[in-house]
Parts: sequence; structure tokens; C-alpha cells
Amino acid sequence: MSATQAIACWVGASGYVNACTLNVSGNTVTAGAVLVVNAVSSAYVSVTAVSATQAVVAYTGLSTYVNACTLNVSGTTLTNGAVLIVNAAATVYVAVAAMSATQCIVTYSGTTSYTQACTLNISGTTITNGTVLSVNAINSSYLCVAPLSTTQAVLAYSGGPAYLHACTLNVSGTTLTNG
Repeated sequence: MSATQAIACWVGASGYVNACTLNVSGNTVTAGAVLVVNAVSSAYVSVTAVSATQAVVAYTGLSTYVNACTLNVSGTTLTNGAVLIVNAAATVYVAVAAMSATQCIVTYSGTTSYTQACTLNISGTTITNGTVLSVNAINSSYLCVAPLSTTQAVLAYSGGPAYLHACTLNVSGTTLTNG
């Protein structure tokens, strides 16, 4: 988020997503108050900073669907925006990456374990999702997505008989296409 602050997210003892700020002073790191983001059993948590005061967390939640919300920073305190249910399919291996202060890409192993992706579009503390792109037609796992610019990201994943695959994800408005 900055040279002196980051956000940590994890699945806590309750199985819910937890988050806090990590505040750096010299060589000392202190944690801000813990925010319980949701009240459902969750897994596959991924977080990305979109600005110095906001991040997006994505995870599998209710019925193992992909969920996402903003994490909003005020000093060392976090609050979350409304939770968006991104898809309605059993999902694993969630990864999210910021493209700009108003847009992220979320990738996941979704329908029939194929890699899927969509934009997450941020307005204030509200997130909406773009159309879901089916990136491939092979079983996929261990996803990693990283921005190259505001309109292109690279996606790497394990697929097929344990091969590493990679492709670009190209953004036009709220629509993704893959290279």
C-alpha cells in the first residue's frame, strides 16, 4: 500500500476471512486491529492494493463461490465494503491483481476446474464484476496473475499433466480476452 503500510489477509480460527494493517516504523512491524471480513467458511484468500487507502480481497466463501470486497484503510483501521459474489460455481485457487485504482482482475479455477477470469470494477466501496472469460479447457490449479499495464496482465497456472502454462489477459472496458 505504501512504504510504511501493508494489508495482511488470512483465514482465521473461525474459518472466516480476517484482515489487518501491517504498520512499519524502522525495523518494527505492528498490526492494526483485526477486521473479520465475513461470516462464512472461506479459503483461497488473495489481496491486492489498488491505492494507498484501499485494497480488494477475493476468496472462496459461501458454497465455495468467489467473493470479493474492498478493504478501506483509515489510519491503522480497516473497514470492508459490501461483498460481491462473483460466480455461482464451485471454485478453488483464487488470485487477484490490481490493474488500476478502479479495476482488478480475478482469476480462479472454476467450472469443471478450467481457468476463468473477470474484471472487478470498483466504485467507492462497491465492486461489480465484468463478464466471465473461460481462459482454457483443461484442469487448472495454482494460479498467479500480475499486471503488465492498465490493460494487460499475465496469467500463469499449472494445467494438463502438471505443465506450467501462461497467457496474457487483455482488458477492454470490463471485458477480458486472453492471448
